[in-house]
Amino acid sequence: MPHISKYKLSREQIDQLSQSIVDFAFFSKNRTDLQLLFNDLLTVTEKIMLGKRIMIAVLIERGDSYFDIRRRLGVTDSTISSISERLKADGRGLRLAMKRFGRQENINALLEKFDRTIKEFVRSMPKIAYIPRKK
Repeated sequence: MPHISKYKLSREQIDQLSQSIVDFAFFSKNRTDLQLLFNDLLTVTEKIMLGKRIMIAVLIERGDSYFDIRRRLGVTDSTISSISERLKADGRGLRLAMKRFGRQENINALLEKFDRTIKEFVRSMPKIAYIPRKK
């Protein structure tokens, strides 16, 4: 689980850090440059967390139930609830990105690609023998 420094930042410092993320992403010339930037800045865990949050928002907007989202993505109800609350409170950024992403076919293709990726990941995991506990 990622953690942040115990040293507290002011609201202004947090806003400046957030703006620097936007600036760096904005000045990426293309998708490849942006991918390279994210690869340099984010750990695998952070990419997974961010990707799951995006997928949660997509599935909530599509009308999927918490149960279906939890089962599909392997996330907790509290994570789903957190994203749901952000969408209710504002959600302009997520909705704008989803709108620009495009039609329902694109969203379905994204979900299918995500499902395939998860299945491939699970298949690639080493097989673990089940050893029953002694009574």
